Amino acid sequence: RQLPAELTTLDPARLTSANYLDISNCEGPLRQQFRRVQSKQIPDPHMRQYGLHLRTSDIVFPDNTRGFLYLNSPSDQSPLAASLRLRITGSDDPRTMAEGHDLLMDYGLPWKIPILELLSRARYKNFMKILTEDGLAPPELKLVAVS
Repeated sequence: RQLPAELTTLDPARLTSANYLDISNCEGPLRQQFRRVQSKQIPDPHMRQYGLHLRTSDIVFPDNTRGFLYLNSPSDQSPLAASLRLRITGSDDPRTMAEGHDLLMDYGLPWKIPILELLSRARYKNFMKILTEDGLAPPELKLVAVS
């Protein structure tokens, strides 16, 4: 299964039922980010982007992985702390996001793609385009990330 060709927003305030995804057993760019760490010394596979090469293996998203992709950007942190996450919900109504929960990896931390990874990898350019259109990725953010 592939992701829908057109995601219209990653802004939690602008989500509609059309943005509801079922990525159970999904192929494509998100699957490469759902990885199981073979060594538990450092549990987060995203650490590899900082020069640590971990032994990881691709795994498919679990059954019933349904919800909304959104940008999580804590207001009390740097914009570079933002990440793309998947909020698991019981329906395609965006109002259920508050009752949902973020998809968790098998070691208990939320599944995410950090904004620095979204900025630096060509395969995520469509996500960055959406974030820019949403006003969630101001041009200054890209300048900070590459400096």
